[in-house]
Amino acid sequence: MSETIHRQQINARMSKIVSHAGLVYLCGQTSSGCEIEDATGQTREVPARVDALLGQAGSDRPRILAATTIHLRDMVDLAAMNAVCEASQPAGCSSARTSVEARLTSPALRAEVTVVAAGKWSTATTSMGSHSVPASNGRPRRLKPIRLGTRVEFEGVPSES
Repeated sequence: MSETIHRQQINARMSKIVSHAGLVYLCGQTSSGCEIEDATGQTREVPARVDALLGQAGSDRPRILAATTIHLRDMVDLAAMNAVCEASQPAGCSSARTSVEARLTSPALRAEVTVVAAGKWSTATTSMGSHSVPASNGRPRRLKPIRLGTRVEFEGVPSES
């Protein structure tokens, strides 16, 4: 399947936002600066930064599928980071995630979060349900699932071969 990859806020090293196939990928998000010394304070800044980038990509926090990896400078900060994350996520919208201890780009940084979200225009349900992809006019178009042996393909979308 050939789909466009959209990149936003690009520099020579990375894109802050990459959208493809109904998903929005954000680069790692940290606090805006290193003047905040504790993990709680640094983690409190991350949701607003995530919200801003998701908004630019046409998504929002309830559509977060995964806080793919949460990097902590020291696992001693895990409980504090968890408290902030639990307080900031919408009810019933807990994401899949992994937390790891890692050396971050600055010794003063305590936490960094990488996010994957569904675009607002994408819908999907399980087991041969409803699916949408962007149409050329920017509006989603419904696809009819077709079962081909053990594979499922979508009418009107070429398969990867």
